[in-house]
Amino acid sequence: MKTIAVVFAVCIVGALGTLTEEHKAKLREHRDKCIDDTKVDRTLVDKAHGGQWQEGDEKLQCFDACLHKKLGMMAEDGKLNEEVSLAKMTLDVGAEKAREIWDNCKDKSE
Repeated sequence: MKTIAVVFAVCIVGALGTLTEEHKAKLREHRDKCIDDTKVDRTLVDKAHGGQWQEGDEKLQCFDACLHKKLGMMAEDGKLNEEVSLAKMTLDVGAEKAREIWDNCKDKSE
């Protein structure tokens, strides 16, 4: 499950480059809270955002789960929520592109 979330997170971050300022501010707020909560090294988070995921770093995996849960894209049990994920992505890239991203990222994480 951790691998699925990690691949999915990196894939989505790469695909959603055009967030509104409001979305960016909320994402920064969640990001900072999850960094504080998990005590992850901020440098690792920055590298992961750029596509360089540090395999095996438990704090980074916890950060990833924290962020996805805050965004409503992951349930407390670690299962990714397709409906919420698609709805959030649709706001930024439209329904067709959101479905394409979801299907592509899901395929890579299975």
